[in-house]
Amino acid sequence: MDRAEGLRLVFAGAQDYARQQGSLAEGQVASFEHSVVGRSSYALRDANEKLIARVALNDARGMLSFRRQLARQLLSSVKVEILKESTVVVERRQIRLQKEQVRALAWAIGAGRRFPYPPSETRQGLITLGLLLCCLIPGFVYYVMVVRGNRDRYQHNLNELVKRWRILGRPDPPASFFALYDLP
Repeated sequence: MDRAEGLRLVFAGAQDYARQQGSLAEGQVASFEHSVVGRSSYALRDANEKLIARVALNDARGMLSFRRQLARQLLSSVKVEILKESTVVVERRQIRLQKEQVRALAWAIGAGRRFPYPPSETRQGLITLGLLLCCLIPGFVYYVMVVRGNRDRYQHNLNELVKRWRILGRPDPPASFFALYDLP
């Protein structure tokens, strides 16, 4: 992985963190060319070089760690095994055999693009179970309103990502997807 790809991934992590903290509004995008990496922080700037947010590098790296975890979950969920002795060509071929949603997610994670986060099914399942044990109606309402709503919202956002991925010509994930996430 070269330095430019690494900087783009840190930039994506900084944007993810700023979006999570509410400093970067949905739909607002920082400019990679105008943003600046310092010793301990990443200054996100817009196309007019106006400061949007300053994110600590540790926080941006934390978001990269989260992306690494999602990449591992994504590949293990579709039973793709990346071996240390395999080449990027073989790894990309394995990804190309997957559904478009998986391919688009792999590209977005590896290219440092925005992507939808899957809902926490374990947490939501435990809350639903607890409410169902307490009383049937609140558990059913929670399931319909929250769990299904989150699942539907995630699926809608994933379909939007697939559309953006198709418009860009269905690119493969960069080599950094496999190198940076040091998949097994």
